[in-house]
Amino acid sequence: MHCIVFESSREQDERHEGLDELDLWGGIELQVLKRGDVIWVVTRLAHERPVPALCGRLCVESALRHSSDHPNFQPLRADCGMRVVAASSRSIRCDPFRCEVIASWKVWRSPFRGIGFLNADQGAALEDAWAENRHTGG
Repeated sequence: MHCIVFESSREQDERHEGLDELDLWGGIELQVLKRGDVIWVVTRLAHERPVPALCGRLCVESALRHSSDHPNFQPLRADCGMRVVAASSRSIRCDPFRCEVIASWKVWRSPFRGIGFLNADQGAALEDAWAENRHTGG
């Protein structure tokens, strides 16, 4: 399954400060994710109008409940009920690059809440955009 999540500029800054690495934090809606699912991380580039940009491809290793009674509890993420652990060998975050195809999708035009599910064609389009960016050295 392919899905999309939005990451704000603030969250991008936290990543650059070394917080969280590949892992993704969020609400209970993340519990539907299973090992092998692909999460596309999207942000906005600042222009006259917001332009979608890909900034990560995460392959799910596991989705874990996150609560204060868990031994690996992260106080800075106390408001997050779930932690998605990404498979480090198959996941990568990168500097944002334009991916305008997303702008025509309903998931982009709707308010971002949790995760958005993509159909097979949308997942394939993002795989192609990702491969093209990696090929051109982006």
